[in-house]
This record gives sequence, structure tokens and C-alpha cells, in this order.
Amino acid sequence: MQSKCLLQMIGICKSFPGVKALDQVDFSIKRGEIHALLGENGAGKSTLLQLLLNQIRSDTGSIRILGSSYQKNEQQIKLKLGVVLEKNFFPLSFSASQIEKMMRDIYPSWDEALFLTLLQNFALPPTKKLKEFSRGMTVKLNFAVALAHHPQILFADEATSGLDPIVRREILALLESYVQKQKMTVVLSSHILSDLE
Repeated sequence: MQSKCLLQMIGICKSFPGVKALDQVDFSIKRGEIHALLGENGAGKSTLLQLLLNQIRSDTGSIRILGSSYQKNEQQIKLKLGVVLEKNFFPLSFSASQIEKMMRDIYPSWDEALFLTLLQNFALPPTKKLKEFSRGMTVKLNFAVALAHHPQILFADEATSGLDPIVRREILALLESYVQKQKMTVVLSSHILSDLE
């Protein structure tokens, strides 16, 4: 595998009862690239991302991320990944400031100054509870958290679904900037063709 190749899937198959979700998937991704997973609901996009995050196991094939496999180095791999999912998994009673305190204990590379800058850029109030956030505010917060520890790869699964076009453009412009300036790699799953374009 080339040194610039951050992610590689070879011969990946995954079946569920009565459904073959993925059949002989092969691809590789290099540093500083944006890759889109495009397809209608049920096409296997989320299954693919679950495999890449080691939430489920493939029936056959192998996955290498950052030059290693989850079987050998899961914790170190996941510390270098950013993840934004369609749903929010932070407690609704938490504020952005409380989430920041929690995340700084998880990620050795956590950058408090960057997180606060992202909050400011997104016009997110640090002390307001998540239960008072709109859908767009919650998604912006999730991206701020995912980016604030300088991930090498960012996975986003239908993260901009249901947002108004202005918020989607704002988030996508931020991702493009990170790819260009920091050579971060993005894997974006969406059924919104205009986002991927």
C-alpha cells in the first residue's frame, strides 16, 4: 500500500438476513481527497461507513485505515478519525462548553482554541443547552466537535440531510477549506446530489 493511501477496502462483502448489502467492494483513498458515497436509501452507504468505523464486521475482505487494521490498532485509529452522523448522540442537557470539557479528556489532540473558533464561526452559543438547538445548529456543533481534534479522515453520514441550503453550503465550504489547507480526507455519504457536486 502506498504511504499516501489512508484507507483501503479489498473484497468487502456484507450480507444481512435476506439482503446482500455489499458485494466485492474495492477502493482506496489518499490524503487530501473528498470521496462521495452516492445512492438512494438502502443502497449500502451507511453499511459501508459502519464497516469503516468497525461498528459491524464484513463477511469477507479486509480494511486498512491509516496503514493498520482495527484488529491490531483500533483505539489509535479512532483517535485520528472525525465522525458526523445524521443523528446527534450528545446528551440534550449538555451545552457546547460541557461537550468541550468531555471531548478534551477523550482526544489527546483536542484543540480547545479551534473548537471555540468554530463555535464562533458557526454563531453557536457555548452555554445554551442542546435541547434548545435547531437541527442546523446541532449539525454545526457536531462538525465543530469532529474537526476540533484535527482528524486525518472525516466520515460524514447523511450529516447535511434536512438542512436548509445555506447551512449545507456553509458546512461544505468549511470541509473544502480543511481538505485544501490541512490535507484532511473526507468521506461524505449523501443522497443529495447537489451536496456531492
